[in-house]
Amino acid sequence: MSVSVWWRWFRNGTPDNAGGAPFSRPILLSAAMACLYAVAIIMVFDHVHPDGQVVLLTLLGGLIAAGALGRAMVPPCAFVWMAPLTAAAAYALCQTTVGSSSFILILLAIYVLIVLISVLSMSKMFLARLTAEASAEHQEQVVSLLLRDFETHASNWLWESDKQGRMTRVSTRMSQIFGQSPSAMLNVELGRLLSGEESEKTDTVGEIRAFENRLSLPQPFHNHIVPFKGGNEWRWLSLTAKPILDERGNHGGWRGVGADITEKRRYEMELETLAKQDPLTGLPNRRHFLKILADQTAAGTTNALFLIDLDNFKTINDTLGHSIGDKLLQMVARRFQACTTSGGLLARLDGDEFAFLEKDIDSIESVIEQATAFLDSLSDPLHVSDTRTEIRASIGIALAPEHGRTTNLLLRNADAALYAAKETGGGAARVFDSSLGNRQQERFEIVSDLGFALKQGQFTLNYQPQVDCLSGRITAFEALLRWRHPEKGLIPPDHFIPIAEETGQIISIGAWALEQACRDAAQWPDDLTVAVNLSAVQLNSRGIIQTVRQALDASGLPPHRLELEVTESALVSDAASAQATLQALRDMRIEIALDDFGTGYSMLSYLRNFPFDKLKIDRSFVMTLTDTQGDESRAIFRAIIDLASALDLRTVAEGIDSEEKLSAVRNYGCDDVQGYLVARPMEAVEVFKFLKGWQAW
Repeated sequence: MSVSVWWRWFRNGTPDNAGGAPFSRPILLSAAMACLYAVAIIMVFDHVHPDGQVVLLTLLGGLIAAGALGRAMVPPCAFVWMAPLTAAAAYALCQTTVGSSSFILILLAIYVLIVLISVLSMSKMFLARLTAEASAEHQEQVVSLLLRDFETHASNWLWESDKQGRMTRVSTRMSQIFGQSPSAMLNVELGRLLSGEESEKTDTVGEIRAFENRLSLPQPFHNHIVPFKGGNEWRWLSLTAKPILDERGNHGGWRGVGADITEKRRYEMELETLAKQDPLTGLPNRRHFLKILADQTAAGTTNALFLIDLDNFKTINDTLGHSIGDKLLQMVARRFQACTTSGGLLARLDGDEFAFLEKDIDSIESVIEQATAFLDSLSDPLHVSDTRTEIRASIGIALAPEHGRTTNLLLRNADAALYAAKETGGGAARVFDSSLGNRQQERFEIVSDLGFALKQGQFTLNYQPQVDCLSGRITAFEALLRWRHPEKGLIPPDHFIPIAEETGQIISIGAWALEQACRDAAQWPDDLTVAVNLSAVQLNSRGIIQTVRQALDASGLPPHRLELEVTESALVSDAASAQATLQALRDMRIEIALDDFGTGYSMLSYLRNFPFDKLKIDRSFVMTLTDTQGDESRAIFRAIIDLASALDLRTVAEGIDSEEKLSAVRNYGCDDVQGYLVARPMEAVEVFKFLKGWQAW
C-alpha cells in the first residue's frame, strides 16, 4: 500500500490545492500501517521466548521513534503513527516477565514524550525553512521583475565586471549607450570602452586613468563622473558601484549602476558660464571681475584698475528706448574689446558701467595710452536702427599697489577718480591722487551726515524776492535750501544737493522743504506766492502728488499761492511721466515754472506739451546783456521773451544785480526780476521786515 501510494504521487505530482483531502490520505495510511505493525507484534508476542519478547519490544521502540521522526513534517501523521504502536508497547510490557514492567512503562512514557517534543520541534523548524524559502523565492521574483523593468524603461543601466574591470554583464541599455552589442562588450575593460580608439589623443586620458585606478581598489564609489566619446560628441557618465565579495570576503569584481548625465552636465556648465558672464555683452560680469581683481590684489602684482562710465547713456536710453540702449551697450563693448591689451580683463559691472584690469603694467604711460584708446574708440558716432548717436565716457584709474592693497580701497579710489573726471564735463580720464582721496572722504562724510541733518534740524530755508519789472511790486519769494552743519558751518547747496539726489535722500529733504515753505508763506500777505524747486528725483518719485497735497493741507496755504520750479533736465528722463505729474499739479491750481531755461536741452516741444506758467531765464544770459560783446546773449534773451509772450508765459530774469541790467531786461519786456539788486536771500523772520521797508520803483 505504501509503495502504491508513493508511486501514484511520484507519477502524478503533488496536488496543487492545499485543502484537507491530500493530507487525509497520508494520515489514514500512517494509522493503518501503525495498526498493522502493532497487531502483528501483539499476535506473536505471547508465543515467543522472553528473549524474543525483548527483541519485539526493542522493535516497537524503534518503530515509534523512526516512524514519528520521519513524519515530523506532517505532525498529524506522526501522532496517529505513535498512538497504536505506543499502545502495543504498553500492552506487551504488561505481559512480559522481563524486569519490572511498571518501571519500564515509566521509561516508555518518557521516551514517547521526548519523541513528541522532537517531532514538534522538527515540524516548527521545517515550517520556518519552508516560509523562508518561499519568501526568498518571492523576493527573487520581485527583484528580477524590477531589474527587467529598470533595464527596459529607466535611463540608468546596470553593469558588472571582474576585479580587473573586464565586463561580465552588459545590460541592453548600456549597450545602447556605448553603441555596441552586449556580446562585443563582454570581457572588454570598462576603461577601454570609455576611452575608445582616441584614448591617447584626448585630454580625458587622465580622468579615465583615475577611474581605472579607482577600480583597482576594492572600495565602493558613488557618482564618479567620467567623459565618454559617443559618436562625434563628448558625453558624461556617472558611475556608482560596490565590490562583489566571495564567501571568503575576497574581492571578485564590481556590480554597479551607470547614468548618462550629459544634459545635466551641459546645464551645469551653462549655469557656471552665466554666473561669470554678462548675458547682454558676453563680457565677464561684476562677480567674476571682482574675484579676479581680488586674486590679483592679494598676489601683490602691479595692476591698473579702470572704471568706465558712459556720460550721457541714461538720457539716450530714456529717450530712444531700452532696446536701442541695449544694442548701444553691445556696440560699446565691442569697441572697448577691440582696443584692450591682450593681458587685460574687460567686464561690464552694471548698466552703463564697465571696468578694465590691466595686469603687470610697466609704466604710467601705458596706462594713459590704454585710457586714451578707450576714449578714442567712442569718437565715431554709433548707428543703431537708422539712429545716429554720440556717446562719451569718463574713466577713473587706480594703480595697485600704489593706490590700494585691497580690492575695496582700489575700487573706492578708482571711483573717486571717475567722479573727478565727470566733474570736468566728461569725456576724460583721471588717475587717482591724494587730493581726490580727500574729496572722496569729504563726499563720504556728506553722505553720512545727510542722514542725520534733517532729524537734527540742520536745514533752514532762505527766501529771495521776485519783483515786477514795471510796478516794482513784490510778487513772490523763492525758497532756497541751506544746510548749517554744526561743525563745518554753512555747506553750499551745490556741494550737498547733487549728492542728496544721487543717494535718494533728496526725497525726504525736499518734502520737508516744501512743507516748511508752505507754512512760512501762509503767514505772508495773500497776494504773495512761494516758489519751491523740485529736483528730477522728486518729480519722478511716485509720491510727489501726495507730498504736495500733504504740505498744502498741513500749512493751510491755498494751492494758487504755491509755485513749483523744475529744470529741463528733470523732464528728460521720463517725459511722459513728468508731463502727467505736472498736469496733475496744474489741475490742483499750482503754478509750474521752467527753471534755468536755455541752459539745458531747450526743446521747444517742452513748452508746447508741458503745462508751464512761467519761464525763468538763466543768469548766464543776463550777465552779458550789458557787455559790449553781448550781442549773442541779447539776441537769445530777446528770442526767449518773444517766445514766452507768444505762448502766454510770464518771464523771470535771474541774476539782476545792477540798475543797468534791470533797465535792459525791462526794455526787452521781461515781466519779473530776481537778484541782489532787489535783495539777497533772507531768513523767514526777515521777510516781514523786508516787506515793510520795501518801496516800489
